[in-house]
Amino acid sequence: MIRILKTNTPLNYALMFVLMLILWAFKFYYMPTATENYEIQNIIFTELPNTVFGKYLSAVIAFIVFYCIGLLVIKVNSDLLIVESAYQSPGIFYILFTGFFINSQRITPVMISGILIFISVILIMYSHQKYKAYSNNFNSGFVFALAILLSPKFVVFLPLLLIALFITKSVQWKEVVVFIMGILTPLILFFSFTWLYGDLISVNKKIASSFTQTFQSVRYSTYYFLVLLPAVIWSIVALISKYTVNVSKKVSTRKFQTLTAICILFFVAYFVSPVSDNETISILYAPASILISNILINSKRISTLIIFYGIIISICFSQFFQISFYLTVF
Repeated sequence: MIRILKTNTPLNYALMFVLMLILWAFKFYYMPTATENYEIQNIIFTELPNTVFGKYLSAVIAFIVFYCIGLLVIKVNSDLLIVESAYQSPGIFYILFTGFFINSQRITPVMISGILIFISVILIMYSHQKYKAYSNNFNSGFVFALAILLSPKFVVFLPLLLIALFITKSVQWKEVVVFIMGILTPLILFFSFTWLYGDLISVNKKIASSFTQTFQSVRYSTYYFLVLLPAVIWSIVALISKYTVNVSKKVSTRKFQTLTAICILFFVAYFVSPVSDNETISILYAPASILISNILINSKRISTLIIFYGIIISICFSQFFQISFYLTVF
């Protein structure tokens, strides 16, 4: 299996699909409902009907979206060489990470917002060779605004994007202004439309409620600790590996790996905070999978075996507790 991860073959895309089917099998077979007993505030996301068909549809859409993001992770790494000679391994690790938390295997505003934050950072990374990256910066800001419209609390990641701007390249002040314009454009359009044709007071109440909503009484339990801790641990291992695995000679690769490590740091800090919710774990998958593949490619065989099979065992451990809980309760 380790040898397959270090090869460049179209069969790996089929392997990703098969792995994902295995890791999502319980979701598709038993269709467990959301186990959290709280409502996450959002202002533009509409939940699918709470019917059997609606639950299956949500899982199928999430399956397709996560698989496509796995392909995107591979393409981004191939284009930017965040990890050199990694081939499809970042995408395979991304697929593996989706198996950690069964309840996140459905369409939610948090899931979509996390993906949009990742795309926003990637758009900035793609500007590293451009002298004037106005379009990249505007698009990055625009995507970020969509993310915070879905999950208003994700505005806390604005410093992350500003850091990304200054790490990726020498930034001109006009590029920062264009980035801010990208953020303001969808926000102004949305609130203007809501003021003219919707209920602006209700929207403002939802936004205020989202910032005061905390979940510590639900999240900080032994069950969720055992279920979610493995993904957090492997994300931290990926973060540490940036500073312990062989350093690339390419300046751009070093910058991108540093930025990826900063993303993990921001995401872990947010996830463990009381204002986050359990399904926010999905925002860790993309950056962690990229740096985990760096360990696979640049470490000795014994280290790669420990990392790969350690992740597999962790996923089995996490899913065991979730399946046992669901079969006991439901």
